[in-house]
Amino acid sequence: MDKSTKEMLEAILKKENTTFKKWQDQTLEAGLMAIFMRKGEEFQEFKNWMIEREAQKKMTQFLSTQLNLSNKNQQAQNVYRESEEN
Repeated sequence: MDKSTKEMLEAILKKENTTFKKWQDQTLEAGLMAIFMRKGEEFQEFKNWMIEREAQKKMTQFLSTQLNLSNKNQQAQNVYRESEEN
């Protein structure tokens, strides 16, 4: 999220007498969407940010899984080489 969007969201939340720290992710998302809708603001940018955030989470999860599989494959190859040497 770019700095100006974050500042805008923080200002809205402060005006509503709350802070980011009081919200868990799902509550924050639902609360911000409700604030935007209630105030009649355009929230397409917020939705795009949420979609991008979910995509980043999924990509991180995918890369973590790939790294884990690669490490296990390397371990298996090492065990095989050791057994061939003996």
